[in-house]
Amino acid sequence: MSILFDNPPPAIGCGDPGDPIEFGCLFDGSGELTKTFAEAGNRQEMTILVRLKLAGLPATQRAVLSANAGANRTGILISNSRLELHGDGAIRCRSDALSRDYAGHTSIVLHLQSTNADADQRAAFFVDLKKIPVTFPDAIPLDWNSGFFSATQHAISGLLSPGDNRLSGYVSEIIAIEGSLVAPEEFDYVTSYGHVRAKRFAGTGGGTAVYGPKGFHLDFADPLDLGKDISGNGNHFTSSGLTANNQVTDTPTNTKSTFNPTFPPIAGNNTGVLSFASGNRRIESSTQFIGIVPQTSVIPNEKKWVSRTTIEYVTGVAGVSAVIEQGATDFSGNVVYLEANGTIYVDNAIVQSGLGSIVAEDVVDTFVDPQTRQVFFNLNGAPFGSPVSIPGTGRLLFAYPDARNTGGSIQQLTDISPIADYYPLTSAYMPCPDILNPDDYFTIRQSTGGADVTDLPWDTRSHKTLVISKRTDTNQPWRIHDTLRGAGLPWSPNPADPEITTELDGLTAFTDTGYTIGADAPYQGSRIDYVFRASPKSGFDILTLDHVNGAASTVPHLAGGAIEYAWVIPLDGGDRRVFHSKLPSGDYLKLNENDVGTDVGWFSSAANTVTLGASMPSGRYILYVWRAVPQFSAFEVHAGTGDSDGAMVPVDFQPRVWLCKRDGIGQHTAIQDTERNPENPATQVMYLRLDNASSDTGEPVDFVSSGAKTRSNSIGNNASGSLYYSALWAEFPGKFARAR
Repeated sequence: MSILFDNPPPAIGCGDPGDPIEFGCLFDGSGELTKTFAEAGNRQEMTILVRLKLAGLPATQRAVLSANAGANRTGILISNSRLELHGDGAIRCRSDALSRDYAGHTSIVLHLQSTNADADQRAAFFVDLKKIPVTFPDAIPLDWNSGFFSATQHAISGLLSPGDNRLSGYVSEIIAIEGSLVAPEEFDYVTSYGHVRAKRFAGTGGGTAVYGPKGFHLDFADPLDLGKDISGNGNHFTSSGLTANNQVTDTPTNTKSTFNPTFPPIAGNNTGVLSFASGNRRIESSTQFIGIVPQTSVIPNEKKWVSRTTIEYVTGVAGVSAVIEQGATDFSGNVVYLEANGTIYVDNAIVQSGLGSIVAEDVVDTFVDPQTRQVFFNLNGAPFGSPVSIPGTGRLLFAYPDARNTGGSIQQLTDISPIADYYPLTSAYMPCPDILNPDDYFTIRQSTGGADVTDLPWDTRSHKTLVISKRTDTNQPWRIHDTLRGAGLPWSPNPADPEITTELDGLTAFTDTGYTIGADAPYQGSRIDYVFRASPKSGFDILTLDHVNGAASTVPHLAGGAIEYAWVIPLDGGDRRVFHSKLPSGDYLKLNENDVGTDVGWFSSAANTVTLGASMPSGRYILYVWRAVPQFSAFEVHAGTGDSDGAMVPVDFQPRVWLCKRDGIGQHTAIQDTERNPENPATQVMYLRLDNASSDTGEPVDFVSSGAKTRSNSIGNNASGSLYYSALWAEFPGKFARAR
């Protein structure tokens, strides 16, 4: 089949953008919107929607919406990164998931119905249409009167008590409906590509008949009246500490890149102070801080990009702007940065100097052409120095640098329109992904009792397919099949044995909708399958070759470009080698062992060929080869921090699965995914090579809208001084990713 028809693009535009949400309100820990009702309404049954993008850093409590009803004080909060409903001084409902995604927006819906006879059904949270697991630390009493819609003050970002923290984040819509439970599908919908998009509430402006007498609806469209109620009820909120400048256009329709508070500063020290404000668009460093803080969004390789910062304060030789390569571990690791004294560095070496001083109120524009890797700066609209090249070949990020301990600065990211053919880094300007629905090319299936897979979105008989299977409930070996060799011929990474030719009752046949499963033990119980479809569009191909030691062997591939990641499997037995483009030349990882190897020239590739070097042992080989595809797959390296806050692996999509291998001895390739852990953090781990069942091994990871964030100092993914090589595939492309 022609690849033109593998995943046809929409006739107009890119995907389904949803109904536009043009404005929001930035709450930055100080201002609030308040409303006091003259009389009480229905306090027992309600629906509340909040569209939210978090900012700042995790705090003990962040009040989203509260009602200070004396003893019936009630609030929706983000507390210790969990979504909570408080009431009467108690935690009534708490999410299991942790909310620590600062790059994307999300829709939160609360259903409260205290009249329900089932105590576990009296409150529910929905996040992006999914009902999420919750606990009830203090059960909601039957017929409980919450503080919401009481005859008392209500506040958005208001305080429940003096010890609480106000909200730090972007709110783009709040709808409160009194007296009924409204389905979350009235506020959002799932497109044909699987993306959750905003839906205009059909009842907008319907007044009491829709919202109830005390209901309200804020869309923040009027910068002079941010508390204006558009429900038709006239339940307007009063602004305190907010101005027209708090109206923002960072919304689910157009998510903007900000500084990333979850990215531990690269080359950062322990004595400096770094703080974030203004929705993570403002960053301040002390004179002792040394380090680089990237923005949340990876710079796409398509198009050209610009980022603008306004300097509020600068002293000494503080840095003011930078562009870095993903995986950089210090100032000499493929980094371009500009200092306030008019000096430009490339990899910590001065390449231009004496350009003039940068002072308070100056505006710095940083331009990047990812194709040529050219970086240049403007100061107050005029060129500042000449273009320089950033070394390397990896993905790039805009960043804030401070490279000396004799200066500090305060700078603010500033909205900017395109300059010539350079675009601001927002989701609206992000390129349309070639693969709008990643599930069309990479998917995960969980089964029980040896069930067949009958719902793949492609025909495995006509599309080359790789199936990686593992029983998760007990110790059983991995089973890896592909359609090129056919059913009944799996291999296993444990140990380095030849392919299995005697398994007649495992994966028994490939079909038009999946594959059939027999009665063999590795396929029974609870089983997870990772399934890849070969295509130039998905950057994946499956190859076979017969190799003779002493001469190189070259075969064609249809992955669509030079290979960045590969499994090279000797079917007659031997080490299962892994090629990773970020490894030092000649090095390879092993699927069947916990160490690495070196064999100069063992593997190479071009745009349409793969070569095994003359040193490789003779025999039959099966090769699974990948290239990175924008907003679909990435093959990265990150340095462990040894800190429980964890390292960040930024990519241009929300990951669905992550394979991670340490560069030294002592750790097998770990695999984590959003299927076994639908909410953050992902704690379930399996290791290729080991037969062990899926378990919590103390290596928590957050899969967020802009990458993977480790959440421990585990040797598995974040030991200090170690490098980790990873492979990631998408659940949602970055242009359409939501906070998770």
